[in-house]
Amino acid sequence: MRTLIIALLIATARGATAADTGTVKGTITSVAGRVADAVVLIDAPPQAVATGAPHGVITQRDMRFLPHVLTVTAGTTVDFPNRDPLLHNVVSASPAKRFDLGMYPEGETKSVTFDAPGVVELRCHVHPEMSAFVVVHASPYAAVTDARGTYTISGVPAGTYPVRVWHETLAERPATVTVHGGGVQPLDVRLERR
Repeated sequence: MRTLIIALLIATARGATAADTGTVKGTITSVAGRVADAVVLIDAPPQAVATGAPHGVITQRDMRFLPHVLTVTAGTTVDFPNRDPLLHNVVSASPAKRFDLGMYPEGETKSVTFDAPGVVELRCHVHPEMSAFVVVHASPYAAVTDARGTYTISGVPAGTYPVRVWHETLAERPATVTVHGGGVQPLDVRLERR
């Protein structure tokens, strides 16, 4: 009987969690059309990164950083594997995180933990045409748009929140979203030139 009660309590707690969260999804556009690599940030309650949480990854391959834009929760470690048959380095002079990993060869991986929210621009001193961004957010409620300008953010606690949309070449745009438990809230945003 005790086991059955515990199982019911766990099931109820899980159901309540799902009913108390919702999904935000939409498309980011500009005068030129749909916008890839825009970051949608929902300013919901901050959450600490769990111990043992998976690392983010930005790979150096074909003389590029892949992906070009990554969003992570503050406290996340990001790995930078070199998959090119030549030396690369990863460096940032951004106020949110300054570092220089030095040069390292193909097959080696170096890592950085991003502790503070902000936009961190990455470069390779050896190959100045290489660039990428790590957008660090206080909560996990963020997403990067795909090639069609679409995004989905799931598991957002029910409530009304400010939203920011960031892009490397377009003006940041604020918005507001109200999330309903168990529902999907559409949020499309049009970005303007800086």
